[in-house]
Amino acid sequence: MTEAEQLLAYINAHWVWDEESSDFYWKRPLARNTHVGDPVGGLTNEGYVQTRINGRSYQLHRLVWLWHNGELPDGVIDHINGVKNDNRIQNLRVVSFQENSVNRSDDCISNTGMRYMSLVTPSKGRPFYKVAARRDNEWICNDRYRDWE
Repeated sequence: MTEAEQLLAYINAHWVWDEESSDFYWKRPLARNTHVGDPVGGLTNEGYVQTRINGRSYQLHRLVWLWHNGELPDGVIDHINGVKNDNRIQNLRVVSFQENSVNRSDDCISNTGMRYMSLVTPSKGRPFYKVAARRDNEWICNDRYRDWE
């Protein structure tokens, strides 16, 4: 049995999918603190829903993809709208790591709130702005500026 087949067997035996809420719920809980009808998983510090199956952690959006498509994705699962716990199948797509990194919000990219631009404050010398961006693993911009403008 492949990993995907084992996971699907587990999901079908223990969880039920609710189309309205786009979430999995327990139909056969395995832990003392889990009850029938409880949502599967919990939020990570990064905002994703995560659960454990047979001692291994899985991000729930990968299991949602598996349940709907019958296979684990080869690439990264991207939340199209950027909401990490919105696991509706129409909000999920398989992308490359590079494509997924472009979809990040600006506030998690830099300390300036602008994509590709960071304020660097060295221990000695004057602070400066660093602008750095890559495309296809090549630097297309990697410059330093003293002023914002």
